Amino acid sequence: MQLKAISCIKHNKQYYDAGEILEVTEDEAQELLDLNLAEPVSDDKPAEKPEPANETAGDSDDKTDPETEDSDDDLTQINGVGEELDQALKRIGIKKISAVADSAPEAIAVIPGIGVKTARNIIKAAKKALK
Repeated sequence: MQLKAISCIKHNKQYYDAGEILEVTEDEAQELLDLNLAEPVSDDKPAEKPEPANETAGDSDDKTDPETEDSDDDLTQINGVGEELDQALKRIGIKKISAVADSAPEAIAVIPGIGVKTARNIIKAAKKALK
């Protein structure tokens, strides 16, 4: 069965970004649907994996000058998020404050040392940071 990831998730030791298609069993599908981490793929047309985003010259995972960095990219603006958590979130594909705010707690809880309760607090703080 095919599902589309709603947010960044980890399934079978692999990370999926929002919009990516997962091949899962019926039981796995039900669990992901119950957790609101994925949605069914329409039977009308075959599912297509999204094309990787084109990176422009100068894009990198290296730290950038905070004065030139897009403010939504600086996850340390979220109360409780330091440099280490900022980098961990970016490693799992959550690169913007708005993406943190839209994430499911279970997607953030895949980071070692972060539980679902802490993830909920991070999401709440991200929503506050966007206001």
